[in-house]
Amino acid sequence: AKEPETTPTALTPRGTNSSVAMQPGRVSYKKPAPLLEKSTVLRAAHSEGLTEIRNMLPARYAYRPWTLVYGTDKHGFSIRTFYEKASQWEACLLFIEDSKGHVFGGFSSAPWEVQDSFFGSGETFLFRLFPRADIYPWIASENSYFMYAKADHFEMGSGGKPGIWVDEELKNGFSGKCKTFQNDCLASSEDFQIA
Repeated sequence: AKEPETTPTALTPRGTNSSVAMQPGRVSYKKPAPLLEKSTVLRAAHSEGLTEIRNMLPARYAYRPWTLVYGTDKHGFSIRTFYEKASQWEACLLFIEDSKGHVFGGFSSAPWEVQDSFFGSGETFLFRLFPRADIYPWIASENSYFMYAKADHFEMGSGGKPGIWVDEELKNGFSGKCKTFQNDCLASSEDFQIA
């Protein structure tokens, strides 16, 4: 999985009382995936949460190191460039840090490409990493509004409000409770600015 980015508690999937439920026979990692490039968003304090995200990933991605594919500090503030870079990968992790230091994002189960309708699969999930860590997997009985990509914005989750919505300049966003993942607001407030 790759780590597109916009510049000490374990994650607990909503509805469970323990850390991420593991499938029988599946490897449970004790530390985060190695980062192949320094991140401006991910810090040592996020280690436990990153480990839980790694354990939530489909097994075919969990063992792989993470590589930075897109970062605003390196590639600028352009949704077009984000799509150009992220479309080269079959799945990715999106990490966003808002202007108040909250870190959150999602695992996208398909390449980020402009499309006319929602896409992706039930492997998609949202998460909050800081200041409190939570994972929000797909609620199968609700809808399948996983990912949406247009020239002027992208979003993850919908029904009610989008779980994550980001504008074309990758500077402003919105995070609300969506039916797809039944997540809480992931950012410092529903309307947020990206750091």
